Amino acid sequence: MKKQEMSTQKTTADNFDAFIADMASLHMSSDVEFLVEGQRLPGHRQVLAKRSEYFRALLCGSMLESRQREVRLEVPLEPFKAILEYLYTGKLPLSSLDVDMLIDVRDLAHFYCLGYVETLITGYLQQKMSVSNVCAILNAAKRCDLEQSIEECQTFMDQNAYDVLKHDSFQMLTKQSIEEFLRRDFFNVPEVDIFRAVWKWSDKKSQGGHQDSGLARTSPPHEYR
Repeated sequence: MKKQEMSTQKTTADNFDAFIADMASLHMSSDVEFLVEGQRLPGHRQVLAKRSEYFRALLCGSMLESRQREVRLEVPLEPFKAILEYLYTGKLPLSSLDVDMLIDVRDLAHFYCLGYVETLITGYLQQKMSVSNVCAILNAAKRCDLEQSIEECQTFMDQNAYDVLKHDSFQMLTKQSIEEFLRRDFFNVPEVDIFRAVWKWSDKKSQGGHQDSGLARTSPPHEYR
């Protein structure tokens, strides 16, 4: 039974494509097309304007796009589909989206001033927070200046400092986050483990061309290897 449920579960992309097909079957003619990553997505100005202040200004205001049939958007395709589906249906299938996708959808919701969606995803990410994704969630929270989410991530990292330091995702933190992390309490994490993690982070940033890492660029002392 469980396998059957998993095999029949639709992704957001599948849901949106089915939704568009339903619109076509109802002969709902669109009056705008969004061009996103080379794909055309039909829309309806009045529907979107009613659901979002951003799209009201974009499609029905004095902006150039209000007079264009085709509107090109420099946004990621799948997260935009999820946002568009929400604007039409009021539904957002959180459980079918992975953490990276949820973060991308929340970033768009923040950009489009969809506070309810942003709050909904933030709460869901808090429930799903783990050692493997807390660094990604923290980076995203900082991009959107979500103070409560930032604090929750930092608290989780304090409580799971040893495992976070050991996990590969620690390498994705920004320099600012690393410095803030180092200023916090680590409970019983040995200093040698802290040093190794920060040195590995700095070494990876340097190899990637980030010359401003500014932390532990030299090789670790022999006793720390």
